[in-house]
Amino acid sequence: MANRWLFSCCNGWGLGHVARMIGLARRIRERQPDGHFLFLTNSEVPHLFWKEGFASVKMPSFEFYRQDEDRNLAMKIADDVVKALPRSVLSSFRPDAVIMDTFPWGQRLEFSLLKDYPGKKILLHREVSERRWNPHYEAAVKSYDLVLLPFLKDDHPLTLPQSTTARWVGPIMPRSRTDLLPREEARARLGIEPE
Repeated sequence: MANRWLFSCCNGWGLGHVARMIGLARRIRERQPDGHFLFLTNSEVPHLFWKEGFASVKMPSFEFYRQDEDRNLAMKIADDVVKALPRSVLSSFRPDAVIMDTFPWGQRLEFSLLKDYPGKKILLHREVSERRWNPHYEAAVKSYDLVLLPFLKDDHPLTLPQSTTARWVGPIMPRSRTDLLPREEARARLGIEPE
């Protein structure tokens, strides 16, 4: 069984990528409390991983070079750093399993080295426009040992490459019913009078 888990999630317009991956990591940690977990992310909210008890490595996000006056140079620096970090983290952390969110080889193809990675590869898959600009998209999806589909099958049919091992898991949330407080305790914390 995998003991070292590496999660990679990108910065989006909101917190969807981060929330899904934290939810997945929490469920795995419940089943494997002695596991080691690390996030590699370009999210601008890395403190959320720390609050959940997960270590993280922060990569530059697109915001890194949007604010720079010399945007081309900043973009080149960011790309160089982003492409070097996955190799460094994989070689030093040596995860048994790598879980990617949405982009099979990363937003900038920085994880294309995963095609030769010997550990288990899992993709939390959502259909995105990457198919249009990444000619390696189907090969990337096929290189995964398991593809998790975070919605209900009837609500969101997807087309996946043939010979893909996929599992419909339904929506993934950061919290589950096991995280709920008993009614009385929740009411007390919220300052609501007992019934």
